[in-house]
Amino acid sequence: MPNKNSNKDISIIRAKNKDIDFIYQCVVEFYSQNPYEIKTISDRKLKQAIVKLLKTKNNYYFIIKHNKQPVGILQVMKTGKNKAEIILIYIRKEYRHKGIGEYSIKYILQWLKKKNIKYIKTEINIHNKISQRFFNSLGFTKHSLIYTKNIDC
Repeated sequence: MPNKNSNKDISIIRAKNKDIDFIYQCVVEFYSQNPYEIKTISDRKLKQAIVKLLKTKNNYYFIIKHNKQPVGILQVMKTGKNKAEIILIYIRKEYRHKGIGEYSIKYILQWLKKKNIKYIKTEINIHNKISQRFFNSLGFTKHSLIYTKNIDC
């Protein structure tokens, strides 16, 4: 059975400009470790996009900390009057299976509820069974499939 942390070991804070490098590192790690996702942007443009998104009104980055050390990120975007989407949750490998991700999602759901968000969604690659089980365990249900196609120019 995984080692679960007590809630006092985990904190979640809104990201600030000083966190850009950590967010960038986590996004790069996410793409390098996740065979289901394809990075379609250069590293330079990725960092620029993070800087821009950090300033965007309806986009929220959070830093996930364990014992005051940053161990992951969570990105949420408000997509309508009472709707939001979890864009990304990433926990560094050595901190997984300790309840940090579960705590983070439950925290963000409460945070969104205070902002009158009634509906939350997330998109998961169809092959990513680990993430599917994780979100199912938190009460999320599969609602639709998204079809994509690469178009060669």
